[in-house]
Amino acid sequence: MQKRTKVFNLIVLDESGSMGMIAESTLSNLKEIFESMTAQAAKFPEQEHSLSLFSFNSKGIKELISDKPISECQAMSLEDYSPQAMTPLYDAMMIAFGKIRELQKNIDGSWVNAAIITDGYENASKEIDRQQLKKLVGGLREKKWEICYYGANHDVEEVSRGLNINRSVSFEANDSGLNVVKERVSHSHSRICYSISGIDFDKDPNPLIDFKKSEGEKNEADS
Repeated sequence: MQKRTKVFNLIVLDESGSMGMIAESTLSNLKEIFESMTAQAAKFPEQEHSLSLFSFNSKGIKELISDKPISECQAMSLEDYSPQAMTPLYDAMMIAFGKIRELQKNIDGSWVNAAIITDGYENASKEIDRQQLKKLVGGLREKKWEICYYGANHDVEEVSRGLNINRSVSFEANDSGLNVVKERVSHSHSRICYSISGIDFDKDPNPLIDFKKSEGEKNEADS
């Protein structure tokens, strides 16, 4: 039997106080992301997709889902996700990335699809600074890591560039903005699936996602 290609899907989600106004919509869109990923992964049985989900604020960094098969991921409630306090974005990324790197160690040819979702600037990290994180990200991008930075209420392109992240999406911190995030995260996952299997995503006659590039998306090639 042919060995399946392992894909680690990772979401690092802001749980600071400013996310409180959109907490319910955030959880609703996460549920739809799980459903979309499950449906897309089912089209590629030669691939093995799991999901890890970290949330973060200055009260702590929580691993809410730990390398779980996507099909088994369930909707969360406000008991699981309760925004408060400040934004240790860099520390959260370091911890989440470190966990996935450990999982990758004994798995040849694995891929990582990572989404960073936040509605504000870093303001509370203690373990790593921007330059150190930038170096870490640069190394990961050379090892089949696809990382996208989704941000609201700040200069998203500047922050992502400063962290060596080549893909970013700006969104409004409201229901419609989170819907954009949902569509973009789902699309990124789909692209990974097709890329691994050597299929041109744009030529699929029966795509699960009808994609049109959002105005907020920026790539290095656009700069």
